[in-house]
Amino acid sequence: MNLRIPSPKEIEALCAYDAKKIVHPRLNDLRSELSNLLHPVTDECVFVMTGPSGVGKSTVVGSFIRAYQKHHLERMLADPNFVPVVSLRLPAPVAGEFNWKDTFIRLLTAFEEPLVGRKSTGRLHLELDGERITNTTRLVREELRRAVENCVKNRGTLLLIIDEASHLFITKNRDSYLLQFELLKSLANEFNILILLVGAYDLLKIDGFNGQLTRRTRPIHFRRYTAHDLERMDPYGKGFVDIVTSLLDAMPIPYEPCLRSRPDYFLMNSLGCTGHLKTWLRRSLQEAYGTGSKMVTAKIVERNRQSNKRLKLMAVENQLGELQLEDIDDQEVASLMGFSVVPTLSGTSPTAMPTKRGRRRPGKRNPSKDPVGGLLS
Repeated sequence: MNLRIPSPKEIEALCAYDAKKIVHPRLNDLRSELSNLLHPVTDECVFVMTGPSGVGKSTVVGSFIRAYQKHHLERMLADPNFVPVVSLRLPAPVAGEFNWKDTFIRLLTAFEEPLVGRKSTGRLHLELDGERITNTTRLVREELRRAVENCVKNRGTLLLIIDEASHLFITKNRDSYLLQFELLKSLANEFNILILLVGAYDLLKIDGFNGQLTRRTRPIHFRRYTAHDLERMDPYGKGFVDIVTSLLDAMPIPYEPCLRSRPDYFLMNSLGCTGHLKTWLRRSLQEAYGTGSKMVTAKIVERNRQSNKRLKLMAVENQLGELQLEDIDDQEVASLMGFSVVPTLSGTSPTAMPTKRGRRRPGKRNPSKDPVGGLLS
């Protein structure tokens, strides 16, 4: 079998295509939501950005980091020690259990902290019930945690971004799953820093455990494009058509004109995700180079799409994730609060649902209005 080696010109053209970034409506929506990180609500210390696999989350994170640094550029120039944002991509744990020690070491490395290997206690000698213990794992982990805390405080860091954050919740014991998020929230409070978790829909498992966690967590949904967008040809539908045209026009070699006229075909086979679409067209471009073709044809594009079985698997996962993020009806909450009609800011105020009258127990006071709405002194 003869292996074909791409020419330097082809490699340069493929790298230039990889570097192309397309601005589109869904991306602009996400940017607006991420702007809340500049002036967050006090109680919200952990943000969760989630969406389908291949929608372009990592690309957006890189763009947001550059924008965040630009926002704090004046302070960075005045104080070279100031590091406003640090990002970290978590690897899957080798032993099937998330490793905080490894994460703290990676954080210190992301800060470009010197002598990371020495950010722990020296050779300790402890005695427990007559047994001699030296340099326990827990003590090393706590020393690294304190080193990260000092680094965050000394650098004045405001935001920590953790990509592939679902790896944080890989544990052998399901009872410790919630504990992982509690530890994360504790780090956010101790370090006085905002944390942005980024991941696919499996990251949604952390949401909804209890009222306290829900109150302190804010989801940010990076939505995909749908067939309804194209049917309505609203700004999102027109935006996807522009994405297809822009990615085709960015190719360094010509393409068949029929490709421009079938955005529905590209939406179905990319699941409405711009990342999948670009990767698919990139494979098509690479095959066109490899076969010596001077044009990206419809047959080349068809050969490089994902199989229907894989598309179905990913589409089902996307639908399940979107279902988790769907809100419930107003009437359901109103009923739980005892209202027969949903309260609104317009119209008359509804009355509460009637309760069954009965004989009051001894010591139970008569109904009365208590003063509310005052400020705490």
